[in-house]
Amino acid sequence: MSILKKNENELIDSAALHVLTFHRKLPFVKLLLRQLIEDKSAFAEDAQIALDSD
Repeated sequence: MSILKKNENELIDSAALHVLTFHRKLPFVKLLLRQLIEDKSAFAEDAQIALDSD
């Protein structure tokens, strides 16, 4: 994967996480954030912060 494509994917992932964080009080979003944590994704720490900020 080229560096440009990798950076593009990271930007998309980051934007998606921002949307999830904004809507973190919705039950299905909480489920998605918990799944990020369980899967130990690159955004697990950010997902945990989003859940803890309620």
